Amino acid sequence: MQKFIYYIFIFFVKLISIFSYKTLYKLSNIFSFFLYYFIEYRKEVVLKNLKNSFPEKDEKEIKEIAKKTYQNLSDIFLETIKNFNAPIEELKKRFILENPEFLEDLYKKNKNLIAVLGHYGNWELGAQVAGLYTEYDVYGLYKPIKNIYINEYLKKTRGNGSKLVSIYETRKTFLETRKKKSLFLLISDQSPSSMKKAHWVDFLNQKTACLHGAENYARVFDYPVIFIKVSREKRGFYKAKLSMLVNEPKKAENTGDITKKFMNTLETQIREKPENWLWTHKRWKKNKILEIY
Repeated sequence: MQKFIYYIFIFFVKLISIFSYKTLYKLSNIFSFFLYYFIEYRKEVVLKNLKNSFPEKDEKEIKEIAKKTYQNLSDIFLETIKNFNAPIEELKKRFILENPEFLEDLYKKNKNLIAVLGHYGNWELGAQVAGLYTEYDVYGLYKPIKNIYINEYLKKTRGNGSKLVSIYETRKTFLETRKKKSLFLLISDQSPSSMKKAHWVDFLNQKTACLHGAENYARVFDYPVIFIKVSREKRGFYKAKLSMLVNEPKKAENTGDITKKFMNTLETQIREKPENWLWTHKRWKKNKILEIY
């Protein structure tokens, strides 16, 4: 059964790859329309998340952001599939690093890094091209999917100079690469599966449980933490700007300070153009009151 599903997946990938980007976005317009009005994929989740995050906005504004959210989701989904087989030069043209000198300076100082970002803009494309813009050994952490054939395919096509590492081998990889010039790429705005080690942060008007991993590894290995701000320049074209989040993690006073700084920085980005974030995620399915009891 896994192989059968894999063949269907490959057929779909090859089919999407045939289309020009112009045609792709016409398909995306249709797809997003059906997602919002007919399929209503997690529509209640999206509207609830938006209302709770932006209580100052009226219903008309919330619905307008929601519609744009589905357009963003549809674009990213189809772009990701098409970009699996796109030439490297095409990918670099569509995702530009605005300040590569930022990494060059840290590389010369022999500093290993942890780079954090959110599910904002086309994060998949950003992860796909990360290894093309630096001399660092780039390690992208990912959660393996159950279909072993699709998983292997995705590992090959999403690399482009980066090394994909299962989240179950994170600590092992950090230990093995201490003496290399390494950059770890962590998408860190998901809801944690376990609340025991979660860091609680005020995020988008709500008490929010956050992943502790990026901060934990930053403190243990004393790796500077940088933030990747991804923005959409126009449809299908993105740029990233890097900034220092925490230069000396071990000097951060309280547990959760680094996580808080990341989430605060991400919130500022989201408020600029909220439709570009992944609002379909059940980000606030667990709250602090439930955890206390």
